[in-house]
Amino acid sequence: MADDDNTNFNNEKFYPVLIGGDGKGPGTRVEEQLSSGEESPPKQVFQFSATDNLANQSEAVISVLHVPSGESIFFKAFITAFSDSISPSYNEETVFGRTDSIYTYQSSRRNITINWKIPAETYSEAYENLAKAQKLAQFPYPSYTDINNAATISQTSLCRLKIMNLLAKSGPVAKASNAAQGTSDLQKFNGYRSSKDPSQGALGVIKSITILHNIENPDAGGGVLYLGKNTVLPKLIEINMSFDVIHEQTLGWQNGNFKNNSFPFKTVDVEEITEEQLNNIQTFNELIERERQNQANIDNAQARYSGAFSEARKNKDMQRIAALERKDNLNDRQQKRLDYLRSARDGQIALESPDINPGLSSEETVLLMETLG
Repeated sequence: MADDDNTNFNNEKFYPVLIGGDGKGPGTRVEEQLSSGEESPPKQVFQFSATDNLANQSEAVISVLHVPSGESIFFKAFITAFSDSISPSYNEETVFGRTDSIYTYQSSRRNITINWKIPAETYSEAYENLAKAQKLAQFPYPSYTDINNAATISQTSLCRLKIMNLLAKSGPVAKASNAAQGTSDLQKFNGYRSSKDPSQGALGVIKSITILHNIENPDAGGGVLYLGKNTVLPKLIEINMSFDVIHEQTLGWQNGNFKNNSFPFKTVDVEEITEEQLNNIQTFNELIERERQNQANIDNAQARYSGAFSEARKNKDMQRIAALERKDNLNDRQQKRLDYLRSARDGQIALESPDINPGLSSEETVLLMETLG
């Protein structure tokens, strides 16, 4: 990958900037304004972006890798349209006396059409968005080499396009690296995951790119940011792209089995997932939360009942809990106090009597261990 920094999003990548100012530029830098002694605070400073966090932590991104150069680009996945079309072609032969033609298979074409938006929260992000659109526009052009002082095309511009788990490099799922190869159907279902690694994108060629700058429609989030004389940055760029996939494995049926059973979405074969199993997934999340709460209870108990006079404090707390529970309307302070005392009490029970642990039952513990594999 040419630039590891492009895998992370930061809408203040170049410097902290103000949206506003005098309307004739990006405004002053935050540190400049603060050092100038101005008493009024900046109009609007983006210290962190929720969309940055979504793309960085959840990896909700679109990636394009240019194979000849190794350059890659990542876009936040503000997808407005996505279609995956498979079009087989046949040689048709009309035979006298037959109602239908004889069809002989020739090839299959898989085409991806994707449209997405690239919004900007800051001047920094608007500039970076324009730079990314520029690099994407360069990817369809071929690679050249000099032969006897003449530029000759040496390589077609192949690309890898990855759209989360919906478009990725197809191939057998590696048992050692993919949790989806677990033994139970529930493990396979829970283990279905993807990553933002652009080298795992589907191989193909970009058939067309349309870049819409939306400079004429400020009411719909478009318009421009004025950077300086004769220089503007689009607030909202839209990209429409058509991509033809090149199959890297021979696809088809042999002896009743499909040759690449993970094509095209890298799922693995599972039996029908029952309603009970789906409920277990929700239960699993609930079990995790309960186990976290149980651990918090134990931490509170250890902090409150360690050291001298612990027995006296426990007895006093039981009286306080009983007194608070008898009251009809507790104020916020009393409710917080009751919640804390209950937590410490439950944690102490878990420490003293594991067999009646208020966290997980033995059946729930078995379910949790089976789900975790």
